[in-house]
Amino acid sequence: MVLIKRFFGGMCLILVTLVVVGGCSTHLPGNPAYHWLNGKWYAERSWTTELYLEVVDGNIIIGTNIQTAPDGRKGTGDVRGTVEGEKVNFEVYFPHSGNTYTYALLRKGNALHGISSTGIITLQKVS
Repeated sequence: MVLIKRFFGGMCLILVTLVVVGGCSTHLPGNPAYHWLNGKWYAERSWTTELYLEVVDGNIIIGTNIQTAPDGRKGTGDVRGTVEGEKVNFEVYFPHSGNTYTYALLRKGNALHGISSTGIITLQKVS
């Protein structure tokens, strides 16, 4: 009986460990050629846009978008996309509203220029 308890107790511990470790999301490093994209980007139109971007798994972009309205209201979105050479494409999903916005940008020096779902945009690298 003691052996059975030890066996099943050990199996439960192994199973819990596999679920916890296997369920954690990890990313491989991004391509060093795209490290210029990592960090904070900023734009000001009617709302301010702050993007915190990171390149992982080669050329995959992940991050966070914080939109701030003139009256101080904020919205936070999840960023996911790709970078290829100087071309940057990503979507921002805002879970609170369910809206998704797309960006198609081109690197020019320390800025990203292009279009989003809401019009022309220039993002400046902040850090």
